Amino acid sequence: MDQADVADVADRFGAVVSRHPVAVGTRWRNAAWALAAAVPTGWLGLRGLSTVGDSSGSAGGNKAIGVITGLALGALYVAVTQTLRALRGGPGEYFEVRERGLVHGSRRGADGWTWDRVVSVTIPSDPKPNAIAARLGNDYRCTVPEQ
Repeated sequence: MDQADVADVADRFGAVVSRHPVAVGTRWRNAAWALAAAVPTGWLGLRGLSTVGDSSGSAGGNKAIGVITGLALGALYVAVTQTLRALRGGPGEYFEVRERGLVHGSRRGADGWTWDRVVSVTIPSDPKPNAIAARLGNDYRCTVPEQ
């Protein structure tokens, strides 16, 4: 980001109240762990599906295959979303609370939303938020309607 972009953001949104870096490295680690879980469970699920005939499987066996396949798909979803978020944000991604709005920035530049466009900001009230939501970066929410 060049100095003109920095000056433009400062003019539009005012002084920085607080700056919050994004843990991009954690996103990459989440994606790696989720992929490591998705591959073997996916293999087990597909193996189970291929060995079960049209009507030869028991109800319990079919449910187990469904659960394993569901776990694999869930882990694959986490791996893909965490990878896309890490790629989209890139190194140095951050959020800033400024006098006149919120700013999201990274190496590719910065842009933001004035306070009149922000509908809601949800901050976890529990000092120990849901561990999975916190790990995946879903414990904070900001709602801004499309223009």
